[in-house]
Amino acid sequence: MRFLILILLASLATPHALAKTREFNAVTLDLGGTKVWLPSTFVVNKGDTVKINLSTKVPAPWNVHGFAIEAFKIVESVDENGKSITFKASTAGIFPFRCHLHPAHIGGQLVVLR
Repeated sequence: MRFLILILLASLATPHALAKTREFNAVTLDLGGTKVWLPSTFVVNKGDTVKINLSTKVPAPWNVHGFAIEAFKIVESVDENGKSITFKASTAGIFPFRCHLHPAHIGGQLVVLR
């Protein structure tokens, strides 16, 4: 019986047992003529499921902005209806995100801790 309890406790201590779903809301804004994604940094743990709800608040007739994290093969266009993306943070490191439609826009980073 003690052996089974030790196996159960060991399995609970693995990183996979600690993985969570991390959810963020990100919006693109115009700050003094510069378009930015805010927040500009997301921090998660390796193994987490990441959900980012994207929206845009930039007033324009054609209000579409990009959101790309190449390391996780994410390339999305976001309009006034918004978009949600979900993926697994399978690799630790610091990964930039950017607007793939407008290179001059300010992106940010996804930090995946070990």
